[in-house]
Amino acid sequence: MATALDSPAKLARARGATCGDLAERRLAPHLLAGFGVRWVLPIALLAAPLSASGQALSVDSTEFRRANDDIDPEDTQQTEGDPRRVDEVDGINLNECERSENWHYEVTTSGYSGNTLFVYTGSNCSDQASRDSTGEDCKVIERITLGTNSSELHEIDLGANEIANIDGEDCEALDDNLRVWFLVLSAEGDETPIASASSPTASDIRVLTVPPAAPSNLTTGAGESRAEVDWEGAVEGEHYYVACSPQPGAQVSPSATEPTADAEGQEVCSGAAPTTGFEAGATFDRRWRCDQPSDETLFADGLAAQSATVDGLENEAQYHFAAVAVDDVGNPSVLSEIACATPRPVEDFFEAYRRAGGRGGGGICGVTPGARAPDGAAAAIVLGLAALLSRRRR
Repeated sequence: MATALDSPAKLARARGATCGDLAERRLAPHLLAGFGVRWVLPIALLAAPLSASGQALSVDSTEFRRANDDIDPEDTQQTEGDPRRVDEVDGINLNECERSENWHYEVTTSGYSGNTLFVYTGSNCSDQASRDSTGEDCKVIERITLGTNSSELHEIDLGANEIANIDGEDCEALDDNLRVWFLVLSAEGDETPIASASSPTASDIRVLTVPPAAPSNLTTGAGESRAEVDWEGAVEGEHYYVACSPQPGAQVSPSATEPTADAEGQEVCSGAAPTTGFEAGATFDRRWRCDQPSDETLFADGLAAQSATVDGLENEAQYHFAAVAVDDVGNPSVLSEIACATPRPVEDFFEAYRRAGGRGGGGICGVTPGARAPDGAAAAIVLGLAALLSRRRR
């Protein structure tokens, strides 16, 4: 869908902004870069310079954005980015293609009255042979008839599936590098564009809808109210999520049986996970994530390391864990094999002393009035500590 306004000034007034506001918005990325803030300019101008006749075509890189305002907030397969966030041009994954994530461009034209602005997707749509290849290499996804105004601003919204899906098939098994092309032509079959602009390189939009392999060799270890999870990844550079069942902080009951371990010391799961569908090879559900504090968004970036500590667990309750690999455009793997761990209290010296019968109120010289003498086990602990302190004084 595209809309046109006579000029940036009219667009500014329509939005309740001033021309000064627009200037600030165009300077903002440069000012932010000066303070070390990461800012990606996804669209580079590859247009002909302003001619004597006043012709120009430009794509405003500062106004590019990706958004998902209309998606279901219960979408459990989305793996990265808040549904309303401004995104970088990092690629299109399977979920973004299937739900048709919105990509917004602002294109300005002047001096091309009577011609047409064509929006193509493909690898090299400036070449007529590619544009004439019946959609296999390039596909028209928007046509805008240019008016007589000296300058027109066109707001163009494209679905991620339109950008990625150049061959007309569904979103499955795509692996390609694409650009979005903006061409001014007098007719669709013209050999040479009057003007053109596009994303800067063919690799700017990586379309990848093939999920990565799941991590392997998952192991766990338990501590007090926590568990350690380790795994091995299949591809260097991918990142990871940890999935849990039940979730940290959930109401759980202590395990009915004492946990056992296999020959390698790994705790054996006593049964199926309490969460429906939580099993090896299952499709990842983002609500299962537990590798970040509960106050962080479920869309937070994954882990670079192949290990994680999960806190906030109930002691004496068994938890099921899995790892998920995520590629550089956000496709998650299925769940890895499942491993279990049962957190337990960790007993310190004073706790062991009191459990053995010691009645001291604290410190090596603490005495509780009316307390009986410690039994043999507690006395042995006290004498051992005293001997250790004596050696340190020497």
